[in-house]
Amino acid sequence: MAGSLKRQRLLVAVGFIVVAVGFGGQIAAEYYNSDVAGWGSWLIFGTCYTVGYGLLAWAAWAWFTWIDNGSTHSNGIARMLRLFGVANLAFAFGLLVITYTLAEQDITLPYDGRLSIAVTTTFGLQLLGTCLVSVGFWSAAKVCGSDHSLDSISGQLADLDDH
Repeated sequence: MAGSLKRQRLLVAVGFIVVAVGFGGQIAAEYYNSDVAGWGSWLIFGTCYTVGYGLLAWAAWAWFTWIDNGSTHSNGIARMLRLFGVANLAFAFGLLVITYTLAEQDITLPYDGRLSIAVTTTFGLQLLGTCLVSVGFWSAAKVCGSDHSLDSISGQLADLDDH
């Protein structure tokens, strides 16, 4: 490798951690004195997103370390892909809780003339998307972790191109 990625690795990891702390703080500050129904759901949502971004920081750190070490073993990349998948599951759980709470409010509370169902739908779409991303990362980890080196995976891909 031409140069080290230490600075970039640190920048990305710190950036994700700052986002996590900021998001967690926003949720805590916004709903601490709030009289909003279901504030506990918002707290769970914020906590899941904070944990998710923390896991993304860890996964990004592992990814840059793996690149920096010039490793050809697939174990490192499989672990990193699983971390990305778990981070997205944390996001999905937070979205599940808040989507459920908002949907319940949409059903039980009288219609207030707002776009409340649209907000619930957008959270539901985010939930679906994060679940799909998580499955994608997890299945990629299974593919990369099923063999001992990335060289053999690229060789298998080359064999596919020949057919």
